Amino acid sequence: MDYKHEDQTLLEIIRNYCAEIVAATHRFSIDRVAISNDPDFRALIAFFVLQIGETAKKLSREFTDSHSE
Repeated sequence: MDYKHEDQTLLEIIRNYCAEIVAATHRFSIDRVAISNDPDFRALIAFFVLQIGETAKKLSREFTDSHSE
């Protein structure tokens, strides 16, 4: 697929935020139960989710229209 360079950059940023979440769960050996019991870790995850949402809003209309799922 031929996405705009900016969309590709934004998708890479989103991917990196996702990788940070996975890395943090592995680093601290945290599973879903531990996440739900740890408000500090939930705040860390929430920060990355917020960043993902803000970054996703910057994707081009063309990209979001072609990926509505």
